[in-house]
Amino acid sequence: MNKIEFDKSYADIDTEINIQALCEGTLYQYYERPMSRAYLDGHPKVMEHIKKWTGCEHTITFKKYADYCTDDMYYGNCVGCDVLKGQDIDVIGTPHQPDWIYKLFAFMLGFDTDADLNPCAIVTYNGYRFRFTTFEDEILRTIQFYIIETDLEQAVGCARLLRCDATVKLFSNFPLRQAILMESEYDQKEYT
Repeated sequence: MNKIEFDKSYADIDTEINIQALCEGTLYQYYERPMSRAYLDGHPKVMEHIKKWTGCEHTITFKKYADYCTDDMYYGNCVGCDVLKGQDIDVIGTPHQPDWIYKLFAFMLGFDTDADLNPCAIVTYNGYRFRFTTFEDEILRTIQFYIIETDLEQAVGCARLLRCDATVKLFSNFPLRQAILMESEYDQKEYT
């Protein structure tokens, strides 16, 4: 049962579930750029520049950029993979889905789906306040954030930071709880 189903089923009970495990490894997050597919398409050299700057051998990103990926691992295809256990990894991208996917989830859970994406919404999540392309509707936003966060956690989790002393560098504007937020040293100029 995920958080959305739990909240719907137990709406009358005041609960807060927050489990934070201590990690052996470290997650650094570079958050200034959106790193969506559209952003990466519009800035074709940024991926190459990140790889050169980090010097990291292993990468998980969008399938479209499979040339940068390790062992055919990309968003949506890295669940349960143990190939990168204990390895340093670059995770590049914010894995947005088409808005109809979020609306389909909401519809299947019995919620209203009549809302549009706001490209410059200011939201608070995981203790951070930030701009993000999301819905004004709280249910749709919760579903969207759950899916994005799950995809990011799966990719970051391939290094097995809980049990292994590895470093993951995440390039995404969606903040993860355990991340150490960093200023982007790799992008001192725009890349086209």
